[in-house]
Amino acid sequence: MTKSTKICLWSSPRNISTAMMYSFAQRPDTTVYDEPLYAHYLKVTGYEHPARQQILQAQCQDGEQVVRDLILNEPTAKKPITFFKQMTHHLVDLNEDFLQQTKNIIFIRDPQQIITSYAEVLPNVTIQILGLKSSGLYLTSLLLEQPMKTVCL
Repeated sequence: MTKSTKICLWSSPRNISTAMMYSFAQRPDTTVYDEPLYAHYLKVTGYEHPARQQILQAQCQDGEQVVRDLILNEPTAKKPITFFKQMTHHLVDLNEDFLQQTKNIIFIRDPQQIITSYAEVLPNVTIQILGLKSSGLYLTSLLLEQPMKTVCL
């Protein structure tokens, strides 16, 4: 088993993070995971996402277990880099200390563009759903706590 470098890309929805994830997936040295904390977020918040049931069935709903067993101790790490596409608002009710053990990229986009884009998909958009407040809080925290391990784009 290889000890891989853990990279978490933190973003709000509608922020081209999926394109970045696909870019990392093209690298032969990288394993990619798409929003592993999504089921945890849906369970904790009760948010009625259109694909809620499929996500809850497909993923582990215990966020602390996801952090412990997948993000920090990926059991199948066969490549030197593990990339996690994450949404900032999925961190609800989780101990965030694990962020000190990962390299972090924070994607920032003009909030008006995010709101306009998201409203085309789901009309009842809120700042919590978009993760805009949490993006700013995590950016500030990570830049202060680990400036050499955090990139802001």
